[in-house]
Amino acid sequence: MGVTMGSLRRILLVLLFFFALSGILCAADDFCFFGVFPGWGEFEDDVSTDALVNFERLVGKRVAVVPFSVFFGQGASKVPGNLEAIASYGAVPLVRLMPWGPPYWVPEYQERYSLLRIARGEHDALLREVAEAVRDFGELTVVTFGVEMNGDWFPWSGVFQGGAQEGPENFRRAFRHVVEVFREAGAANVLWLFQVNHESHPDEPWNAPANYYPGDDYVDIVGFSLYGKQFVDEPWMSFGELMERAYPVVSRIAPEKPLILAEWGVGEWPDGDKAAWYEEALALLKDRYPLIRAAIVYHDRWENADGTYSDLRVDSSPESLEAFREGIKWPYFEGFPCGLSLWAGSLAVSATVEGREVEIEVAKSGDAPWCGEWWIVAETLFGRYVFGPEGWTATTEPVFQGCVRAFRGSIFDAALIPGTYAVKLVYDPRSDRILNGPLTCTCTHFTISPFGE
Repeated sequence: MGVTMGSLRRILLVLLFFFALSGILCAADDFCFFGVFPGWGEFEDDVSTDALVNFERLVGKRVAVVPFSVFFGQGASKVPGNLEAIASYGAVPLVRLMPWGPPYWVPEYQERYSLLRIARGEHDALLREVAEAVRDFGELTVVTFGVEMNGDWFPWSGVFQGGAQEGPENFRRAFRHVVEVFREAGAANVLWLFQVNHESHPDEPWNAPANYYPGDDYVDIVGFSLYGKQFVDEPWMSFGELMERAYPVVSRIAPEKPLILAEWGVGEWPDGDKAAWYEEALALLKDRYPLIRAAIVYHDRWENADGTYSDLRVDSSPESLEAFREGIKWPYFEGFPCGLSLWAGSLAVSATVEGREVEIEVAKSGDAPWCGEWWIVAETLFGRYVFGPEGWTATTEPVFQGCVRAFRGSIFDAALIPGTYAVKLVYDPRSDRILNGPLTCTCTHFTISPFGE
């Protein structure tokens, strides 16, 4: 069977995303994709484009990656709409396949959704439905199965699926089978995420995260969850303390694969300083943990059985929100999916630095009209600037441009202060004067030295 243009495009999507996370595209050593998981309701599947827009306004930065869940017991009917809602915002979806049914959030074995049954193909109808929805969606999609399997709070956890004797092996078999179902369905636009918890429960050799790894042929990205205090009876630990334990372990699972922080966050509790926790976390991600290519913050609140509330929202207090906004504003945290979507090679953005003066150039080649909308966006330590009819404007809102045209000009009227800057050329095929998606994006980074050298 020949390779169609559609399947070739999906293959290129996968390759480009992988290269971006591996540090090849767009100076990826200098940025980490920023994502958010807003909880999305009881079954983690009530996705809303407006909610993503509101979150961007709350924190002052776009997000590039957005997860939602598919609980097996709830079916897959919401998958197509959720994929489109995330794409309409302009981010890349992350689909979490969660093999359980009611009662949810109860740490016990569920025979109906056992890993052995999944590996034997008893849930293939649901898996094919999801796979076909992702395939027909056509844009790059990250998919994961059975997150945090080295914990003891999900029915698919190794502790419930055979323990030391069979738990890890049963998980590996099920994961491989899920991947094969997607491949047979022709979902070539998928990148597979293997996501563990930052520490194992129980903390025993058989339950080590690496024991669950299904193999390089079935994994494109390695990820992990890392949470500070979530419940009233847990001790307060800093982000740095938690990362010092987790980072050496997860980074050795598959050293050649991109590494992401697939979930992270902390509650608001009287015995801890959440603002300081965020401040440290974002500084360390930028300065100490260069292997992490994406970080997806958890932003939700829930009531516990004892009447307490676990509030992991970034705006759980004014101080927490201010710390988060200050930390995430660094250009290092990339809110556009640059390098994550197919780039046809007909457009490019570049920066030339002379002292403290910077010239930006947009190059357009070939016969493609590239009509729709486009933006040149500059992320700086002192705000976002967008190029429009009036020149460079300090704004968090996009400025409509019309069809793409070649452009060359100074980035600002005044000399720039020292620092690292990110400039993106963002293209949107929809002519609705809204920066939505699916977005195509290319970018460049440049540095102004303290002495203008």
